[in-house]
Amino acid sequence: MIEDDQKLISNLKKTEAELLLAKKEAEQAKMALESIIANMPEHVYWKDINGVYLGCNDRQAQTLGLSYGSEVLGKADSDLPWGEEIASKFRENDIHILKTGESQVFEEPMVLNNKKINLLSYKTPLKDLAGNIAGVLGISIDITERKKAEIELQIAKEKAEQIRQAVMILAGSIAHDLQSPLLSLELTLSFFQGKLAAEMMSDVVQDSIQKMGDQINKTIGDMKVFINETLKTLNQTVKGTSLKSDFKSYHVNMLVTHVLDDYPFISDERKRVHWDNDCPFEFLGNAVYFYRILFNLIKNALFQIQQKGRGEIFISSDTDGDTHLLRFKDTAGGVKAETVQSLFQAYETTKKEGTGVGLAFCQLTMQSFGGKMTCHLVEGDCIEFVLSFPKIKPMSKESLAEEIEAVMKK
Repeated sequence: MIEDDQKLISNLKKTEAELLLAKKEAEQAKMALESIIANMPEHVYWKDINGVYLGCNDRQAQTLGLSYGSEVLGKADSDLPWGEEIASKFRENDIHILKTGESQVFEEPMVLNNKKINLLSYKTPLKDLAGNIAGVLGISIDITERKKAEIELQIAKEKAEQIRQAVMILAGSIAHDLQSPLLSLELTLSFFQGKLAAEMMSDVVQDSIQKMGDQINKTIGDMKVFINETLKTLNQTVKGTSLKSDFKSYHVNMLVTHVLDDYPFISDERKRVHWDNDCPFEFLGNAVYFYRILFNLIKNALFQIQQKGRGEIFISSDTDGDTHLLRFKDTAGGVKAETVQSLFQAYETTKKEGTGVGLAFCQLTMQSFGGKMTCHLVEGDCIEFVLSFPKIKPMSKESLAEEIEAVMKK
């Protein structure tokens, strides 16, 4: 009997010790949790169903000009310096949580001490041990600076859009106005061709004049096509409509050959251009804009070759995974790394009479094709441009024949 009592007492003492340890651990956990909540940078608070604060962290209290969360206990939002309008809005949001029993995020703007503050608040039902809604738990983040940045970004976007619209209208006006002098040049050329044909000249001279006139007429025709395409693109860009609906499938070999045939080389310039077409491919895009890209690259390369008195141009094609590549390299040399880094920046140019829009236009055009245009140094100080095109399904023989016919007619 005595032995059983002693055993019982021993068990009770052991249980008591375990309870004391558990209580101590619970108190430590509670203190740790309270410390974490008190020092969180976000606003943390919880209220009962009547909107009375049961607790909050120091961050919430400090926003109100107080020091510690304990100073807010037992008060409602209407008792705090939020102001009646803001307090009513907070209560309205809390009641919504109590009624729906669902968590929700609110944006809660307010003015405190004449300072506008924007809070992003996550509020959720606070439940008792029985699972009944007993209040609201909230966590609010100060997003004032973020809202300010969003507003500034929106203003910047609106200004950028206004500038874009103005540039588009100006560019469209310039492109449109170019039509008039081209028409005048075309009529003048036609008049002189007719007058010269009536003069007493040898057949050889008349044939040369005729060919020269035909070439000028063709150049004028190409310019008209380019201007019309530019006006069309500007119109679509301003309206925000897609350009891809106008794209067609083209053989790169045919277009490059066509460009090399049409470019107005002088002296021995054509002999400096080498076209390696061992890896032909097709791409989806616009032929007129593709011509402009190559014309621009050829013109720039020949300018550098002339300036330095050396160099040649090498054009080649190859494939890299899911991408077709067209490489354009000139060996004039003397290019610095910092020059390469700024080549595609609009209105940046290394030429005395350049505008700096050519390569920027080329890069934007390649992006519209779904590809990209990059450049890097090779062989030390020589530059190579790489035009990347996404692979597409090859054209049928019938479509290829139609394209060949269209190019030949042009």
